Amino acid sequence: MGNIFVTNRAGKNDWEGKAAVPVALPEWFQVNEKEKLTGNELGNEIPHEIAISGATPKPGYFSSRVRVNPGSKWICWIEVNLAGDFNDTYKEYDLEKKTSDDYKMGQPALLYKAEIEAILGNETKPEIEGMCLVDPVNGAVVLPVEGITTAKDIFDQIDIKIVKPRPRILEQ
Repeated sequence: MGNIFVTNRAGKNDWEGKAAVPVALPEWFQVNEKEKLTGNELGNEIPHEIAISGATPKPGYFSSRVRVNPGSKWICWIEVNLAGDFNDTYKEYDLEKKTSDDYKMGQPALLYKAEIEAILGNETKPEIEGMCLVDPVNGAVVLPVEGITTAKDIFDQIDIKIVKPRPRILEQ
Protein backbone atom coordinates (compact mmCIF):
# COMPACT_ATOMS: atom_id res chain seq x y z
CA MET A 1 0.00 0.00 0.00
CA GLY A 2 1.18 3.51 -0.62
CA ASN A 3 0.00 6.96 -1.45
CA ILE A 4 0.53 8.52 -4.81
CA PHE A 5 -0.71 11.90 -3.65
CA VAL A 6 -2.07 13.43 -0.50
CA THR A 7 -2.28 17.15 0.08
CA ASN A 8 0.42 18.66 2.22
CA ARG A 9 -1.89 19.71 5.08
CA ALA A 10 -3.58 16.30 5.33
CA GLY A 11 -0.32 14.39 4.98
CA LYS A 12 1.49 16.36 7.65
CA ASN A 13 -1.61 16.82 9.83
CA ASP A 14 -0.96 20.58 9.72
CA TRP A 15 -4.27 22.42 9.73
CA GLU A 16 -3.09 26.05 10.10
CA GLY A 17 -3.15 26.22 13.89
CA LYS A 18 -6.11 23.85 14.34
CA ALA A 19 -6.09 20.42 15.92
CA ALA A 20 -6.33 17.38 13.64
CA VAL A 21 -9.24 17.46 11.21
CA PRO A 22 -10.11 13.78 10.76
CA VAL A 23 -13.39 14.71 9.04
CA ALA A 24 -11.47 16.14 6.08
CA LEU A 25 -10.34 12.73 4.75
CA PRO A 26 -11.63 10.26 7.35
CA GLU A 27 -10.63 7.03 5.62
CA TRP A 28 -7.10 8.24 4.82
CA PHE A 29 -6.70 9.69 8.31
CA GLN A 30 -7.72 6.39 9.93
CA VAL A 31 -5.40 4.27 7.75
CA ASN A 32 -2.51 6.67 8.37
CA GLU A 33 -3.09 6.64 12.15
CA LYS A 34 -3.05 2.80 12.16
CA GLU A 35 0.20 2.84 10.19
CA LYS A 36 1.76 5.22 12.74
CA LEU A 37 0.75 2.97 15.65
CA THR A 38 2.48 -0.01 14.05
CA GLY A 39 5.60 2.05 13.41
CA ASN A 40 5.09 1.73 9.67
CA GLU A 41 4.12 5.30 8.89
CA LEU A 42 3.15 5.65 5.23
CA GLY A 43 5.89 8.22 4.72
CA ASN A 44 8.52 5.65 5.82
CA GLU A 45 7.34 3.02 3.37
CA ILE A 46 7.49 5.06 0.18
CA PRO A 47 9.44 8.12 -0.95
CA HIS A 48 8.31 11.24 0.91
CA GLU A 49 7.82 13.22 -2.30
CA ILE A 50 5.22 10.66 -3.44
CA ALA A 51 3.44 10.42 -0.10
CA ILE A 52 3.02 14.16 0.38
CA SER A 53 2.99 15.96 -2.92
CA GLY A 54 1.92 19.48 -2.11
CA ALA A 55 -0.92 21.92 -1.85
CA THR A 56 -4.47 21.13 -2.81
CA PRO A 57 -4.53 21.30 -6.61
CA LYS A 58 -6.06 24.44 -8.03
CA PRO A 59 -8.97 24.14 -10.46
CA GLY A 60 -7.85 22.83 -13.80
CA TYR A 61 -5.86 19.86 -14.98
CA PHE A 62 -4.06 17.81 -12.32
CA SER A 63 -2.16 14.57 -12.69
CA SER A 64 0.07 12.41 -10.58
CA ARG A 65 2.35 9.57 -11.66
CA VAL A 66 3.85 6.56 -9.95
CA ARG A 67 5.89 3.65 -11.28
CA VAL A 68 4.41 0.20 -10.74
CA ASN A 69 5.51 -3.27 -11.76
CA PRO A 70 4.17 -4.34 -15.17
CA GLY A 71 1.35 -6.83 -14.82
CA SER A 72 0.67 -5.95 -11.17
CA LYS A 73 -2.96 -5.55 -10.12
CA TRP A 74 -4.14 -2.53 -8.19
CA ILE A 75 -7.17 -1.42 -6.24
CA CYS A 76 -7.06 2.37 -6.33
CA TRP A 77 -8.83 4.43 -3.69
CA ILE A 78 -9.33 8.16 -4.11
CA GLU A 79 -10.76 10.16 -1.23
CA VAL A 80 -11.69 13.77 -1.89
CA ASN A 81 -13.25 16.58 0.06
CA LEU A 82 -13.86 20.24 -0.63
CA ALA A 83 -14.06 22.30 2.56
CA GLY A 84 -16.95 24.75 2.74
CA ASP A 85 -19.07 22.78 0.25
CA PHE A 86 -22.39 23.26 2.05
CA ASN A 87 -25.84 22.29 0.81
CA ASP A 88 -29.33 21.78 2.24
CA THR A 89 -28.33 18.50 3.93
CA TYR A 90 -24.84 19.49 5.11
CA LYS A 91 -25.32 23.03 6.39
CA GLU A 92 -22.86 25.44 7.90
CA TYR A 93 -25.42 26.16 10.61
CA ASP A 94 -28.57 24.09 11.22
CA LEU A 95 -31.28 26.38 12.62
CA GLU A 96 -33.52 23.47 13.70
CA LYS A 97 -30.82 21.53 15.57
CA LYS A 98 -28.95 24.69 16.64
CA THR A 99 -25.66 23.10 15.59
CA SER A 100 -22.86 24.26 13.36
CA ASP A 101 -20.30 22.47 11.24
CA ASP A 102 -17.30 22.86 13.58
CA TYR A 103 -14.71 22.19 10.88
CA LYS A 104 -16.57 24.10 8.11
CA MET A 105 -16.42 21.01 5.90
CA GLY A 106 -19.90 20.86 4.41
CA GLN A 107 -20.55 17.72 2.41
CA PRO A 108 -18.49 14.73 3.58
CA ALA A 109 -15.51 13.26 1.78
CA LEU A 110 -16.30 10.94 -1.12
CA LEU A 111 -14.42 7.69 -1.66
CA TYR A 112 -13.84 6.54 -5.25
CA LYS A 113 -12.64 3.05 -6.20
CA ALA A 114 -11.12 1.56 -9.34
CA GLU A 115 -9.35 -1.70 -10.14
CA ILE A 116 -6.70 -1.92 -12.83
CA GLU A 117 -3.95 -4.20 -14.07
CA ALA A 118 -0.68 -2.54 -15.02
CA ILE A 119 -0.71 -3.42 -18.72
CA LEU A 120 0.24 -0.67 -21.16
CA GLY A 121 -2.90 1.03 -22.48
CA ASN A 122 -5.26 -0.12 -19.70
CA GLU A 123 -7.54 2.63 -18.48
CA THR A 124 -10.31 2.84 -15.90
CA LYS A 125 -12.67 5.43 -14.48
CA PRO A 126 -13.03 5.36 -10.69
CA GLU A 127 -16.61 5.23 -9.42
CA ILE A 128 -17.96 6.61 -6.15
CA GLU A 129 -17.90 3.82 -3.55
CA GLY A 130 -19.53 5.88 -0.79
CA MET A 131 -19.17 8.86 1.49
CA CYS A 132 -16.80 8.94 4.45
CA LEU A 133 -17.93 10.08 7.87
CA VAL A 134 -16.40 9.94 11.33
CA ASP A 135 -18.39 7.88 13.82
CA PRO A 136 -17.42 8.56 17.46
CA VAL A 137 -17.42 4.82 18.25
CA ASN A 138 -16.24 3.16 15.02
CA GLY A 139 -13.97 5.85 13.58
CA ALA A 140 -14.13 6.33 9.81
CA VAL A 141 -17.11 4.69 8.18
CA VAL A 142 -18.05 4.49 4.52
CA LEU A 143 -21.77 4.87 3.94
CA PRO A 144 -23.97 4.96 0.85
CA VAL A 145 -24.05 8.38 -0.78
CA GLU A 146 -26.90 10.42 0.69
CA GLY A 147 -27.62 14.14 0.53
CA ILE A 148 -24.64 14.80 -1.74
CA THR A 149 -24.99 17.39 -4.50
CA THR A 150 -22.05 19.49 -5.68
CA ALA A 151 -19.45 17.22 -4.01
CA LYS A 152 -20.02 14.74 -6.87
CA ASP A 153 -18.77 17.42 -9.26
CA ILE A 154 -15.30 18.03 -7.79
CA PHE A 155 -13.82 16.30 -10.86
CA ASP A 156 -14.75 17.19 -14.42
CA GLN A 157 -12.93 14.04 -15.48
CA ILE A 158 -11.11 11.38 -13.51
CA ASP A 159 -9.27 8.40 -14.92
CA ILE A 160 -6.37 6.09 -14.27
CA LYS A 161 -4.19 5.10 -17.20
CA ILE A 162 -1.25 2.77 -17.63
CA VAL A 163 1.24 4.67 -19.77
CA LYS A 164 4.78 4.12 -20.92
CA PRO A 165 7.15 5.63 -18.35
CA ARG A 166 9.05 8.73 -19.26
CA PRO A 167 12.76 8.02 -19.74
CA ARG A 168 14.95 9.20 -16.89
CA ILE A 169 18.04 11.24 -17.63
CA LEU A 170 20.81 10.00 -15.41
CA GLU A 171 23.62 12.37 -14.52
CA GLN A 172 27.11 10.92 -14.50
